[in-house]
Amino acid sequence: EDGTYCLHYDPQLRVPIRAVTEEQAMAGEAALWQVYDLIQCKTLLIHGALSELLSLSVVQEMQQRGPRVQVATVLGVGHAPTLTHEDQIDIVLQFLGLHA
Repeated sequence: EDGTYCLHYDPQLRVPIRAVTEEQAMAGEAALWQVYDLIQCKTLLIHGALSELLSLSVVQEMQQRGPRVQVATVLGVGHAPTLTHEDQIDIVLQFLGLHA
């Protein structure tokens, strides 16, 4: 409000992330993939094209394994789309079969 710049996230988020070892991160990722591979229902991933958290390589892997997710990429958006814009809402409605 006063015209100065400030962070738009909690800088303390980095504390627990920095405490994770590479081994712990790899084990956690493997566990997540195991759960993902068990999903059997139709699945939609709305991917913000500018996401710094969900890489294109992970999106591609999600398309090749598990429920073989249907991907909708939202241009000009980071992680995660807010689903408040009409074009983003339409993605969900189409996926659910509620919109032509």
